[in-house]
Amino acid sequence: MSLLDLHDDDLLEIAGKLDLRGISNLRKVNQRLRNLIETRPPTHDFSSVTITADDDLKVVYDSGTPAGQETISYSNLNQNCLVNQKRLVGQDYREIFCRDFELNIRYQKGVLDRLCVVEGNNCLGLKRICEILQSRDTNLPVKFLRIFCDFQRQVFQILSAVEPLTLKSIHILLFRDSTQQLDEYERLEQWRSAEELDGNVNVDSSTHFRRLLHFRKVTVCVERLFLKDLIVLRDAFLRNPRHQKFKSYFPQFPELQEFMDLLGMEKDSGDLEEDSLSKMYFRIPNSSDVLAIGICLNLFKFRRLVVAEKYAGKDVIEDIGEVGFFQR
Repeated sequence: MSLLDLHDDDLLEIAGKLDLRGISNLRKVNQRLRNLIETRPPTHDFSSVTITADDDLKVVYDSGTPAGQETISYSNLNQNCLVNQKRLVGQDYREIFCRDFELNIRYQKGVLDRLCVVEGNNCLGLKRICEILQSRDTNLPVKFLRIFCDFQRQVFQILSAVEPLTLKSIHILLFRDSTQQLDEYERLEQWRSAEELDGNVNVDSSTHFRRLLHFRKVTVCVERLFLKDLIVLRDAFLRNPRHQKFKSYFPQFPELQEFMDLLGMEKDSGDLEEDSLSKMYFRIPNSSDVLAIGICLNLFKFRRLVVAEKYAGKDVIEDIGEVGFFQR
């Protein structure tokens, strides 16, 4: 008896015991097996997928169990494809990667906790990844999306391919684009519905901060920071407990000393250091919460602290009516 003499149910049981590469190879045996796996696919329930498009292409599929992680590496060797050091003669490693990734991501049945896409030196590989994600019949359900790449357009392509109803957090790290156009992002429902933004999204002026206030937590970079925009953030944090953190790096803040004086900080801006925050704590009116405001030479942070009792020993200013920054 040969493999092809088995009933469909037996073949599917075998397929269910194969690893990801094994399922991909089984589909290539003949049209019957391909059709069988297409119509009754062995579903996956990955918790996270990490793709690295470097000189080699690598995918880490993690099912969230101690034995549930599988790493597959694809590389080129003398015009042949190496898959985890197994040689496929005369095959293009990028095509093999694309077929495998498309198959595996197609059969994902649940929501991914995390999808991470990292561009190294393989821009063509990243382009194919974007195409595969966009070719799905439905958007890929993801909670946490992390994208490390060169250009905003690549972020746009990947972001537009995930399901907006499940997306909670966006982490963007761009290597080349110096400033990004928020207009492009704002076209996407994914951007508008996510709760957290992190990374190095870089805007030219803090006047754009108000366009980010739909996020619960924000980390961005700004070329030029203005005091008037920190007042906008102040009002948002005092009014709405949904706002939990707003953090921004900046190279220019002409009103830095004035800001410190309004807060009542007993130091000069010349005493500040990079990446070392000087903090003050203020009781939010009609609330037990505390607003923590930190500032240093290249960074500021607003953070709403819900468990105020933990910060009782940090000289919380109870009456913000006595603080110039809250009267401006």
